[in-house]
Amino acid sequence: CGWWNFLGNTAGDASFAAGFAAFLSSALVASGYDKIPAVHQVWVAILVLLLWSLLNCFRIEKLAFVNNFAAVCHVASILLVIIGCLVCAGQPGSTGIQTGSFVFGGYYNDSGW
Repeated sequence: CGWWNFLGNTAGDASFAAGFAAFLSSALVASGYDKIPAVHQVWVAILVLLLWSLLNCFRIEKLAFVNNFAAVCHVASILLVIIGCLVCAGQPGSTGIQTGSFVFGGYYNDSGW
């Protein structure tokens, strides 16, 4: 049973690393850059796996700090995305950046209810 657990964890880690490399390539293409060749995507996935392995060699006290730091980064990035969506969302008939009073104080109900 232990070998199946190891095999499942290894497959999950490898698929995450490969997915990260593919997502990185897609993000670069969406930004107007060239696609990352498949060979380089493999090397990115290997690098992610090596960094992940290195991270797992730390003591539990260090991992707690890394987890807390990652949680703060996730919360901050979610807030930045929400604020960015509110700022860039145009009112009907307008395009462009909204004012601070609209983003944090305005309300527009066009739902029909």
